[in-house]
Amino acid sequence: MPILFEFSDQSFLPKTLRQIVHGILHITERPPFGKYVLLLTDKIIKIATDLKEEISVVELGAGDAPLTEELMKRPESRSFTFIPCDLRPDIKRFNNIAQSNPSRVKPIYDPVDFSQITPISNQALYVCSGAFHHLNANQKDEFIKRIKEMKRPTIISEPLRHNLLNYIRSLLGFIPALLYPFFSIQQKRFIPAIFWCWIVPFAPIIFVWDGLISAIRIWTEDRWRQELQKASIDTKDYEIQTTDHYQYVLIYCTSQDFKLTSTRLFR
Repeated sequence: MPILFEFSDQSFLPKTLRQIVHGILHITERPPFGKYVLLLTDKIIKIATDLKEEISVVELGAGDAPLTEELMKRPESRSFTFIPCDLRPDIKRFNNIAQSNPSRVKPIYDPVDFSQITPISNQALYVCSGAFHHLNANQKDEFIKRIKEMKRPTIISEPLRHNLLNYIRSLLGFIPALLYPFFSIQQKRFIPAIFWCWIVPFAPIIFVWDGLISAIRIWTEDRWRQELQKASIDTKDYEIQTTDHYQYVLIYCTSQDFKLTSTRLFR
């Protein structure tokens, strides 16, 4: 096991503990702790609208499918369909979301290693949120290669950045982790949340550790440009935007000459 490992990547992590760690991440990406999911959802809608197709949003490495859940709430996305998938799919969570609108939400219940992704839909908008940094170097190269070959727009985004501010922010992750049981009631996870956050507080420790390691493993913007150049992806075929805390990379690589019809995505 490498030194810079994340507990959430390990198969030995108990299922209930993994769910609680995902749950903590779920609340930190939304108000009052953050706006990551809301801002990324806005960007997905903008791209999908400009594509002028009946888009299928494929949520890669979906975890508990936060983007699918948020997009379902937006009236602008009523023509979209959604395909959440994960290497360790949360079957119960996927089912709950799918049951709310089975004609539009079509989860993949088999494990999907997105580093080995093959085309899922001819009208796919692939979204890899908070998952790319989990891949090793060879898997990252392979994923970028496959994106280029699939010729569909792909968003790769991270709720952290590789800098000191986000290392500190990760260390403060114990605060929402300790508060999570109060948020878990509506998710029907209150008892396991009490156990893993307060009685045997592994969840806060894991959340802080994984957050810090994530911030260390995330590529800088310069590294992204170097790797995309190495993959022979022209500068006109991708965009990078960062905020204080978040990072977004949009890779076009479409079979047609797609560019946003209004303004560039991040301008």
